[in-house]
Amino acid sequence: MHIIAAVIVGGPAPYGGIGRLWGSLAGAILLSMVINGMMLLRLQYFWQQVSVGVVIILAVMFYTLYGLSGSCGVGGAQ
Repeated sequence: MHIIAAVIVGGPAPYGGIGRLWGSLAGAILLSMVINGMMLLRLQYFWQQVSVGVVIILAVMFYTLYGLSGSCGVGGAQ
């Protein structure tokens, strides 16, 4: 689930587009920092999974509301 979330957060728009390596890497780093912070706070694994789900939902909402095509991804130039 973490891999899928990283690609959705940093990669292409959910409705089509071209993903970039750097965008997926940025998404993976962001999610790793969130999960690591939750582990340091000693939160249960359940809440870590909930947070990953919330991040996925927020990413999809962001792409939907702002109409990003996802053709460049985060950090990718075309």
